[in-house]
Amino acid sequence: MDLEPEGIWYAATASFDSRQLEQGYHILEIEATDDEETFEQKFTFKVSDEEITDIGDVLSHIDTYMGKYVTVKGVITAAFKYTPVIQDDTARIHLYAECYQPPTFEMGEMPKPVLKTAFEIDESAEGLLVEVKDATITSVDSSGFTIQDETGEVYVYGKEAGFDTSSLSYGQVVDVIGIGQQYKDMYEITLRNVSEVYVYTV
Repeated sequence: MDLEPEGIWYAATASFDSRQLEQGYHILEIEATDDEETFEQKFTFKVSDEEITDIGDVLSHIDTYMGKYVTVKGVITAAFKYTPVIQDDTARIHLYAECYQPPTFEMGEMPKPVLKTAFEIDESAEGLLVEVKDATITSVDSSGFTIQDETGEVYVYGKEAGFDTSSLSYGQVVDVIGIGQQYKDMYEITLRNVSEVYVYTV
C-alpha cells in the first residue's frame, strides 16, 4: 500500500489481482490505524466473466452496484419518457434517464400481465405488468381514477398515457392493465396506453 499526502490527509493506494479469485461476490475489508483511532470499512465486489448482469442480481446486491456502470439486457415493458421499465427472466427495474432529451424506447414482446387484487399493488408489484379485474371506480380526477375491489382501493394514473378520464364516471366496473409503481408513499398502477382500461357495459 502506498501513502501520499493529500491536503491535511493521506491518500492510500493499493491493488490486488482479482483474477486469482473465484467467480462471485467477495468482501474487501480495509483497516487503517493512526495515533488516535482505527478506521474500518468493508466493500463488496463481484468477479465475473459475464458482460451482462441479471436484473435480479443487481437488485439483490444494490449497494454493490450503486454509483457504478452496469449492463443489463431485457424487454422494455413500459416506454415511459423518463422512467422506462426493463424486465428479464429474473426481475424488472425502472431506468432513470436524468437528461434533457432522454433516449426513445420502444416496447418489446410483452409478457402476460400478472393478475392482482387492489390490495396486492404494493412493493412486490413495483415495475411489474399487472392487471386488476372487475373493480369499481370510486373517484375520478384529471390525472387518473381510483378503483376498488373486495380487497381494497388503488389509484390508476393515466396522464402519462394520455388517457382522458372525462369518459369515466363513479360506479363503472373496469379491468385495468398497467405497471405497478410507487409515487411518494403510495403504490399505484400507471397506464402505458389508453387501451389498457376496459369498461364493462350494463
